[in-house]
Amino acid sequence: MPTYLANLGGMLIAIEDTGGQPSSLLTDGADIQRLVAERHGAQRARLGWSEDAVRQEYRLLAEELRRVIRRHARAVSQTAVDEGLTILMRAVEQGEESSIRGLQRTRLAENDEAARMAPNSSIAALDASVSPRG
Repeated sequence: MPTYLANLGGMLIAIEDTGGQPSSLLTDGADIQRLVAERHGAQRARLGWSEDAVRQEYRLLAEELRRVIRRHARAVSQTAVDEGLTILMRAVEQGEESSIRGLQRTRLAENDEAARMAPNSSIAALDASVSPRG
């Protein structure tokens, strides 16, 4: 999550520097955010987290970001704060969806692996049940 947050901050700086115009820096930043969020979701899947738990984590992140930014942005116009928060919240929503995709992919891969292993154990059980007893 620290890498993700640092990248979000960098994204806001890049938006300010480019005047909100599309740039390769913003595109690269979005790709990095997506990759980090997907890996985060995969990690959460390996730790046994549910989709609801990941969504709750992102809700808490969004709430905390709003609270901290509003508290510390006293020297910035309310309009600028609102615009920044809108952009930031959209990025957090996208991160949440990327994390959920990572979680789901990891679970599917784990289920596929379990399914591949299941026939082998079934065959072993079948072999044991039909082998001659001496």
